[in-house]
Amino acid sequence: MKQKKYTLGILGMALLFSVVLMSCGSAETSNQGSAAQTSTSSIESAIEAGAFLVDVRTPGEFAGGNVPGSINIPLGTVEANLEQFKNKKSIVVFCASGGRSSRAKSLLENAGITDVYNGGAWTAVLKIVNQQASQNK
Repeated sequence: MKQKKYTLGILGMALLFSVVLMSCGSAETSNQGSAAQTSTSSIESAIEAGAFLVDVRTPGEFAGGNVPGSINIPLGTVEANLEQFKNKKSIVVFCASGGRSSRAKSLLENAGITDVYNGGAWTAVLKIVNQQASQNK
C-alpha cells in the first residue's frame, strides 16, 4: 500500500512538472501576445535602423559571449534602469533563450516604453548583427 501511494505521488509530481514546463516554453516560442518573440524580419529592420541592443542575462553570462554594440542590463535591474531605455527609437532585448527577454519586454512596455522587440536568444541577435556587418563591408 505504501509503495502504491509513493508511485502515485511520483506520477503526480511528474505530471505537474510537465504542465509547468509546457506553459513556460509556450511563452518563449509563441508569436502571440505582447511579450512574444518578435519576428526575425522586424528584429533585422530594427537593428539595421540602429536599435538599442540590450542583453538581459547575468554579467557572467554576458562576459562569456555577447553581441557587439550591446549593453548588459540584467533582468533583475531593468526597472531600476528605466532611464537608460527612455528616448530610444527602438529597443531589442535578448537573453539565453527568450524567457528573460520576454519578461523584460513586458516590464518596459508596462513602464510606457514603446518599440521594444523581444530578440529571443542572444546568439540569434548575434547572427543578425554579423550578417548585417558583412553585408555593409
